[in-house]
Amino acid sequence: MIMTPLGESLSRTLRVLIVDDHILYAEALSVLLGQEQKLDVVGISADGRQAVADAAELEPDIVLMDIEMPLMDGISATRAITKTMPATKVVVMTALTGEDYAERAIGAGATACIRKFSPAGDLLGAIEAAA
Repeated sequence: MIMTPLGESLSRTLRVLIVDDHILYAEALSVLLGQEQKLDVVGISADGRQAVADAAELEPDIVLMDIEMPLMDGISATRAITKTMPATKVVVMTALTGEDYAERAIGAGATACIRKFSPAGDLLGAIEAAA
């Protein structure tokens, strides 16, 4: 896998919270992002409700949010986080297809929506653009 490192436009290290109910995916993403000097993965949340609580406690710069999760879906969690923490940017990640999910995510306050099957460089680009 080829990853393009984050650009020089980032002046500081970004704190990232990963939210996904597939723990293996979330942990693998944490390892992948941990290779970036400008990113610090501060936590992993397994559902939307936990994500809202963890975001309030951990104060991440970026939340990588799945859509389909138990207890609270990613759209509702995105809305809650962006309403109470306007400086925190949410990048929604989904394996779902269809434009309505991206539109709903952006409508809930997400900065970007990216497909889970996208290359890692695209995710890094979305994180950099959100920052």
